[in-house]
Amino acid sequence: MRETPKRGEFYRDIEGNEYEILARARHTETYEELVVYIASDGAGKALACPLTDFMKRVDRSKHPNTKAEYCFEKVEDIKDADNGISEPVVLDKESLDTGYAPKAHEDNSESDDEISPELLRFLEADGPEAKLDVLEKIRTKLTDETIDAIAVSLDTEIRQGDVMDRYSELREYLLMTVRFEGSRLRS
Repeated sequence: MRETPKRGEFYRDIEGNEYEILARARHTETYEELVVYIASDGAGKALACPLTDFMKRVDRSKHPNTKAEYCFEKVEDIKDADNGISEPVVLDKESLDTGYAPKAHEDNSESDDEISPELLRFLEADGPEAKLDVLEKIRTKLTDETIDAIAVSLDTEIRQGDVMDRYSELREYLLMTVRFEGSRLRS
């Protein structure tokens, strides 16, 4: 049986693109399990894919020439992009405390590629009420990138603008979800 992806692991798709797993999440309406990931080079926005699609075998009728067995395959070693030499990932106390392992070729200084602990807290919260609670606690630390990633995980869009306005829009979305879920369960 294939292991499901975990935060901090790296996977390669059938086109050869590498991604880092940010979290596993649930769709707020369908409760479908999702995998949230981002390009391993940090470029682009966070993406979400149903776990079943992430784990499925390659359709040979659509991709007859690929050697990959699965649509996404785990990358065991991180390759140095310049020389192709495998380097071990160095785990320090901070990595173990936060669950974030830096890439082998990174130094441990602050970087735009580092995953926000606030985003991880939000993604790991169970249910819309817990997510709302986390969102309210992290509101002063929110960035546009974090809001964009949260919106993707919730399968919604948040208009561009002032960070606090965007926070308010996210908060209203979660409040509506809490009200909807509560009334749906009572029916």
